[in-house]
Amino acid sequence: MSDSVERRMHQEHLQWHADAESWRADVDIWKRELQDAVRDLDTIMSAVNDSLLALGNHGDAVWEHMQRLQAHEFVVDGELKRGSESTDQDWAGIHEGESARHERLGQAHQRIRQHQHGMIAEVKHLLEKMMEAM
Repeated sequence: MSDSVERRMHQEHLQWHADAESWRADVDIWKRELQDAVRDLDTIMSAVNDSLLALGNHGDAVWEHMQRLQAHEFVVDGELKRGSESTDQDWAGIHEGESARHERLGQAHQRIRQHQHGMIAEVKHLLEKMMEAM
């Protein structure tokens, strides 16, 4: 083997070693990045679970509102049939309270709708991008 061939092979071996060291350093960095990503995904999972719990609470509030509405309608109907002594002003106050509750529930529902659509879109977008990268 000639001296020049040996020198060229030695230079290649040095380059290969440097490449491998660089690659190993990249792998270490990428592992740390993925470990950070797992923690981020855990945070996302926790937020999604919190939203799911909040949505369950909102569903309960909607059900309770429907029950209150049915009870309110039943009482109003009964009062009308009996010719109750309650004044229109009394009923107006009661109805105003129900109306305010309904309005607050509707506003909460709209906030949840916006949060839900945004959150689901972001999760789906993240999943799409991750699958494209695979």
